[in-house]
Amino acid sequence: MDQAIVACSTPPGRGAISVVRISGKEVKSIINDLFSLEFDHGTSKVAETNLSEGFNEKCLISCFESPSSYTGEDVAEISCHGNPLIVRALIQKCIELGARSANPGEFTQRAFLNNKIDLAQSEAVIDLINASSSAAMVAASKSVSGNFGENVDKILESLRKIRILVESSIDFSDQDTNIDFMQINALFKDFRRLLEDFDQKIEEGIRIMSEHRVVVAGPPNVGKSSIMNILSGEEASIVTEIKGTTRDPIYKKIQIKDLQVDIYDTAGINDETVDEIEKLGIDKSRSLIKGADLILEVVDSENRDFSLKKNGNILKVFNKSDISSPPKGFEGVVVSALEKKNISALEEKIYELLSSDGSDALFSARERHRNLVKKAFMEIDSCPDPIDVKNVDIAAEHLKLADIFLGDIKSPMSADDFLGEIFSAFCIGK
Repeated sequence: MDQAIVACSTPPGRGAISVVRISGKEVKSIINDLFSLEFDHGTSKVAETNLSEGFNEKCLISCFESPSSYTGEDVAEISCHGNPLIVRALIQKCIELGARSANPGEFTQRAFLNNKIDLAQSEAVIDLINASSSAAMVAASKSVSGNFGENVDKILESLRKIRILVESSIDFSDQDTNIDFMQINALFKDFRRLLEDFDQKIEEGIRIMSEHRVVVAGPPNVGKSSIMNILSGEEASIVTEIKGTTRDPIYKKIQIKDLQVDIYDTAGINDETVDEIEKLGIDKSRSLIKGADLILEVVDSENRDFSLKKNGNILKVFNKSDISSPPKGFEGVVVSALEKKNISALEEKIYELLSSDGSDALFSARERHRNLVKKAFMEIDSCPDPIDVKNVDIAAEHLKLADIFLGDIKSPMSADDFLGEIFSAFCIGK
């Protein structure tokens, strides 16, 4: 980490401004050489630099001195005009003055290695950038602020109280010392309940960060593709009066308010078909339905009794209301795809059902966290129950391994390639 790194921290392309970030020991000299400017912590100054013959660029330079910066090193952020040619020239000048191009996520990796943030907070940074709903954004923000790490600390504190008592009982087992195994087992049960609660919170955190999958399903020729096209705002699916037009699932990303949704149009469910290709399409439909967060079960007056017979998050949609009425007592949304009638009500209901799922998440979480907790559970489940003088050494080993797995959530004791794998998911300038 001796050499300064440089990268553009704003999205690529043209815009009003772009921000080039530099971090490392050489930052002060680079800023001085580039702009003839003194590096003063907490200041933002306007200065010009020559990027090519006949072209000077006026920039805003913000300075952050170590350790009071994002990475914990000296950091400068240079705001310039949002032209890729200018950005490229500015980065090249920094490289000529001693910096090198940053790797993906290297700024955040340096923040982690300089103890500015723990690994869980580092991961939450990219979750915050990629959040596709307000609820996900709030959950990721809580993790960045340390909420997730505080929960991990609470778990580890509870576990280590038990480990101290257990390992002390081993150390003094040959002495005339009263060992309170009732207390050890009571603390062990409390810890297990705490870990189970944490595991549920992680599941909520993972769910809220996942993009929502909505599947439009139902019998053939009820208007599934028309509804798909209206919701996606484009002619994504072929619409004809011929049954079975849709064979392969068609997928689009749509935005409903602050919610990003992956929506799939699927082949009509027709168990009586003899067409082998249509059967393959139906099999794909059923596979998507199994993994859906929400199913729009579309029917019309000719298929009013159709049901997917699936327990789960199903929103019934009655289409073709311009030519017929839904059955008495119909519970769902009534629309006309032809006349684009009541589509806003359908979108509102989709938003309501999806945004309520995981909206109380206390933090964002990842599959890596889930796997470490599962491994910790395996060790806890392998502990003798109850713990006593005869098996205390076995219990100590399983508790130690559980401690290692849970500790790896925030501060993994592993090789550089593991950290590289985590931070490689970041954008270059982060």
